Amino acid sequence: MGERLHNQLAVVVLAAGKGTRMKSELPKVLHPLQGMPMLGRLLRGLGVLKPARVVVVTGYGAEQVEAYARSVLPGVEFSRQTEQRGTGHAVMMAEQALADFNGQIMIVYGDIMLAARADALQALRALGAENVDGLSMLTAEVDNPTGFGRLLQRGGVLVNVEEKDCTPEQRAVTTVNPCMYVLPAALLWQLLAQVQPNNVQKELYLTDIIELAAKAGRRVEAAKVVAQRPEVGVNTPEELVAMEGVLRQVA
Repeated sequence: MGERLHNQLAVVVLAAGKGTRMKSELPKVLHPLQGMPMLGRLLRGLGVLKPARVVVVTGYGAEQVEAYARSVLPGVEFSRQTEQRGTGHAVMMAEQALADFNGQIMIVYGDIMLAARADALQALRALGAENVDGLSMLTAEVDNPTGFGRLLQRGGVLVNVEEKDCTPEQRAVTTVNPCMYVLPAALLWQLLAQVQPNNVQKELYLTDIIELAAKAGRRVEAAKVVAQRPEVGVNTPEELVAMEGVLRQVA
């Protein structure tokens, strides 16, 4: 017999952004790495998990992104974010598509190439299998955390503070969030409904679910993986080149 429904896995891939710092009209996730768009590398990497469902949230250049995704992963599903209200809002767009799904949901970003690595995906999946009723995530240490949110302990609770909202002392922290989570579907939608735009950008931050889960009495478990800085986010042409270098090292 197959897995029980609550043990099944769906993956939500966030791929709605334009990526203005890339200085290109090409949707951010379609920028190539060694000849393959970032989104393609990620979708192929997800195969190691054998997910029951994969939902890609699109926005800028949606038709182009969706056509490419279908060519890589037949059967992939889509939800569109028609207005940019933050990463939490982007994940909310997938709720309707996954309304009948009762398993765990893994969330990854289409421009974070750590999510294409089998060891990182398997580590997060294994942690989620142990922490079936809570929120599980990955953390990474980087030499230069500039541009990333910082993971901090606040009152014994792990919280994510976006760089725009960090104090000078918090900016010195080198533990960053590679934005890879897994948690039960019902818990995800419950937590997202509580997210408020209480930040400089007035956006709904997905990262707020970490603190909200802890406040709800759910276990928040984190596993650290070894990662090079470019693997935790590609936002500029320079970072794209740096990621190419990482791929050459492991080839």
